[in-house]
Amino acid sequence: MIKVAVIDDEIYCVDVMETLLENNFPKINAVKSFTNPIEAVKEIPFLDIDILFCDISMPELSGFEVLDKLMPFSFKVVFTTAYDNHAIRALRYGALDYLLKPISAEDLKDCLLNVLPSILSDKKENLGKKHQKICVTNSDGIIFIPLKDITYCQSESNYTTFYLLNGKKIITSKTMKEYEQVLECNGFYRIHNSFIINLNFVEMVVKGDGGSIIVNGSKIPISRTKRPEILDVLKRYHE
Repeated sequence: MIKVAVIDDEIYCVDVMETLLENNFPKINAVKSFTNPIEAVKEIPFLDIDILFCDISMPELSGFEVLDKLMPFSFKVVFTTAYDNHAIRALRYGALDYLLKPISAEDLKDCLLNVLPSILSDKKENLGKKHQKICVTNSDGIIFIPLKDITYCQSESNYTTFYLLNGKKIITSKTMKEYEQVLECNGFYRIHNSFIINLNFVEMVVKGDGGSIIVNGSKIPISRTKRPEILDVLKRYHE
């Protein structure tokens, strides 16, 4: 899933962008939209987005000033504007594309065809890297959890609970999908729609009750579709 944020001081333009993305690009998730660039500067560093669609002419901060305040950043930038006299400066800021308003579905499609290959290449490279910690945001702040301390994760509605080796639990108001790719590249496996387990803490596979697994003393169900492959997954992991 490609995650994007939108900044535009005109709510109509925000609505248009969200509608275009939702109706034409189901694999792109508009994580959050902002009409206040100052609020955007505060929140975007914590959103882990892939693309920022940013208006240039805004009353409180221009799009260029927004980027100045967000540097250094790793997401790709696409400027949106009603004027075409900013193109050269936009390119100097490293923008991958430049959309003139009113934005059409065809213009947006051409833009994404230009931007997505770079993003997907970066994602492929990052997924191959081993991580030592995962970043989790909750009501207390931003927590960096060592992956070796996580025994399993449980998803409930739009919340994810991380169960730690020391018995503690950390709850975040993000879905497990947000963390799945990093976890599965680092010794974790999704055995159920609601559970991802750390393969290092598997103690036993229970066959008699329809399929479950013991992870650090906790009994966790195995989905029907995962039951045929779980033993092979464990064998390959521990070879």
